[in-house]
Amino acid sequence: VRLRAGQGEDDAVVRPYRHGDDLRKVHWRSTARRDELMVRVEERPWRGGTTVLLDHRVHAHRGSGPTASLEWAISFVASICLHLHHFGHQVRLVSEDGRVLAGGSSDGGHSDHVVLDSLAALQASHRRELSAGIDPGAGQEVIAVLGGVSPASIEELIRYRPRGMRSLAVLLDVNAWAGGTDSSAPDPEDARRLLSGAGWGVAIARPSASMQQVWQELCASAGNRGPSVRSEVG
Repeated sequence: VRLRAGQGEDDAVVRPYRHGDDLRKVHWRSTARRDELMVRVEERPWRGGTTVLLDHRVHAHRGSGPTASLEWAISFVASICLHLHHFGHQVRLVSEDGRVLAGGSSDGGHSDHVVLDSLAALQASHRRELSAGIDPGAGQEVIAVLGGVSPASIEELIRYRPRGMRSLAVLLDVNAWAGGTDSSAPDPEDARRLLSGAGWGVAIARPSASMQQVWQELCASAGNRGPSVRSEVG
């Protein structure tokens, strides 16, 4: 639930109460309407765009060919970008190391073909960990599509995305793409707990679920009710 505070002022998000929240932030109107304790959380001003982060490390994915988890992640990112473009969002596409793939100030990134061409030419990365060393969203809203990630990588990502920045993540259960036989694959539930605890909206993707189902789960986790959430992805 979003509140517009007025031109030139910060946005605010009204979300369910979490342990440790300041009770002075309780938003009583939303609490009464939803029959659940809700709090008002101030956010940093949004710069009018969304950064979509694609984790395309070989180490983070499983499977091969068109049914590999990496191919699913690329297709899902393409769907997100086209979906956001449809609603007039400026989209900036970056890799797991913060490298801009499309959407820079001068590359015409606010178009479907630039993003799709970039994804079609993308080569898998051989990095072992997420390691941008900066906020990958550059102050914008972030939607991260991640393969198998270690707790250290998640903590590094959280470090540069403080609570209050709008942040969402789709975590691929890459062991499911390996048929459940890869004991070395990170458990996405561990990453979910870390990200959720830092205020991120999180969904877990498995090959048995459609992209639309994953998107709806992600939107529900964020408590977002904007027009883009009501439309289909995929």
